[in-house]
Amino acid sequence: MFGYVAVLIAVEFLQRTGQLGRNWFESGMTSAGLIMDGQYFRTITALTLHSDLPHLVGNLVIGGIFGLFVGKHLGSGLGWLSILIAGALGNFLNASLHQPSHTSVGASTAVFAALGILAGSTWHLKRNSKTRSLARWSPLIGGAILLGYLGTGGERTDIGAHIGGFITGLALGAILGIYGQNLAKTRTAQLALGATALAMLAISWTIALT
Repeated sequence: MFGYVAVLIAVEFLQRTGQLGRNWFESGMTSAGLIMDGQYFRTITALTLHSDLPHLVGNLVIGGIFGLFVGKHLGSGLGWLSILIAGALGNFLNASLHQPSHTSVGASTAVFAALGILAGSTWHLKRNSKTRSLARWSPLIGGAILLGYLGTGGERTDIGAHIGGFITGLALGAILGIYGQNLAKTRTAQLALGATALAMLAISWTIALT
């Protein structure tokens, strides 16, 4: 979780102060047309940009909570790498459904991807249990309720991005429910996966700024 907080605050500082003489917003925000033309790095860089301080703080708090639960379930390295991948896929899905002029920023796509990962992986663990049908489906129902409550309000809310993140997180979570426990059983493996997530961010921003 501390890595998540550090990355978002660092990018906020860098873009607010115009480091490297570049407009970080223009370079890194999602742009449906540019993403569909091959600038896939924007699906990742946009997750670290925020329009204002309340936007940043909200994603730090809610994203930190969801990410903490994903990390406890899958391990920190695998958990945060999964959140990053699902968030990027959510941005890609959202871009594919919009006009080329559509733009957005914010970690909220990854935040709801984390919620989807939790719902999908927990549902897989319960689906073959002998509990009642409602209990087996409760992770998906609960995830959908939280998505509706937290992800559909506000004038500038990109509902498509939130839903896209949740859907891709749900799919990835179901897969991780099957294979996740065997992917990273050691601390070294978790560290390697966490480093991979940071490398993906660094490479994406390097491409964006050059």
